[in-house]
Amino acid sequence: MKKFLIILSLGLFAFSASVFATETRVKTMGDNNMILLDEANIYLFPSRLNDWPNLAVGEFGSGDFTKFGLHWKFGGEDKTWYLATYFNNNSTELPEFYNSPFFADFGYGAASTYIPFDNTLLPNKRMDMFYGRTLGKNLFGFHFGMVHSSQRNNGGFAPDAKDNESLGIYKFAAGLTMNEGMLDVSAGIDFISFKDRETDTSGTAYDQTKSEGNSRFHFDIRSFYNHNDNYTFIPHLSIALGSYEANYFDYDIVTNAVSINQNNKYSTILIDLGVGIEY
Repeated sequence: MKKFLIILSLGLFAFSASVFATETRVKTMGDNNMILLDEANIYLFPSRLNDWPNLAVGEFGSGDFTKFGLHWKFGGEDKTWYLATYFNNNSTELPEFYNSPFFADFGYGAASTYIPFDNTLLPNKRMDMFYGRTLGKNLFGFHFGMVHSSQRNNGGFAPDAKDNESLGIYKFAAGLTMNEGMLDVSAGIDFISFKDRETDTSGTAYDQTKSEGNSRFHFDIRSFYNHNDNYTFIPHLSIALGSYEANYFDYDIVTNAVSINQNNKYSTILIDLGVGIEY
């Protein structure tokens, strides 16, 4: 087992809250999704869905829809609940460990990645569903997300080659917004699986790489402190714990035998601590 500690040190971010942000901007411009109040926050804090009812979100890329989401509001004043549905067809989403240099040095395959696919996976088909409602004086939210990407390769040793590769991620998270909207807390877990199969000389599929259990637990918290009418400080903390394991196999073209080459298991810790300023 190999363990790695990844720490992102204390950061300070400033921004103007007068512009309505898209998810792309809040995730790329200083990673201010943890700071800026925006509908994209629901991926970090599902309870914030309660703040964004009756909303339609669309993003385009290369002339096609890459994301389409709707926020729905149901029930009466005393029993209001919210549902959001998002569908994505965008560039491939991969776990953060996939291309990490920490996992390159185990001497397997030219790809030098934890999952040494022979080809780049096709764009993901992604679906996210969010549920929100009021619990007493607090706001509650739940998120279920699914990522799937797969492809079947042409070629191989036999005309009926069965080479195929796939990646699946299933996400579950829940959160609360408390103190009249001044405190957000969430926790969740991701389950990750993949398939990496090739075809032997007899036309039989075999595992080149096999997932043996991959998961990631995360905890996120942020709070809002009004210093005066002009400034609000937003300290925030994210902790993620990952456990990833896979078996790697060798194929002997002479004997047509498959044998395990090695087993690799990795544990990761990610800590993200920062303070934002809302002006």
